[in-house]
Amino acid sequence: MQMLMNGAIITADLKDSLTRAVIISLFSWRRADSSDDIDSDQSKQGWWGDTYSADRIGSKLWQLLRQKITDEVLTRAEDYSRTALQWLIDDGHVDEIKVRAERNSSDFNRIDLIVELTAKTKTVYEFKEL
Repeated sequence: MQMLMNGAIITADLKDSLTRAVIISLFSWRRADSSDDIDSDQSKQGWWGDTYSADRIGSKLWQLLRQKITDEVLTRAEDYSRTALQWLIDDGHVDEIKVRAERNSSDFNRIDLIVELTAKTKTVYEFKEL
């Protein structure tokens, strides 16, 4: 499968369940909570089923779309990403999740996410072009 992500064509093998899980977890829009600071003209977005389930799908990265990229926004991007991927630890698929958000050096309007997942076998999977 090829995806256009951050202006680049990325080839991903979606037969790999871990890759598929990371993509769905990060790039599906999680429904906003009432405590989230969203514009009054925005809806809560997300999958309507999240209203009725304790298991939440996706991330809140969409809430950062119109934000100026500051250190605080980079920290929120890391937090939102870790929260979206936490189920991989809870369900026993990985032992550790590390997320780093950085300003893109060539496009100051873009945040790059680097995700490292440590599997039970101690194999480290790195996802960079996110």
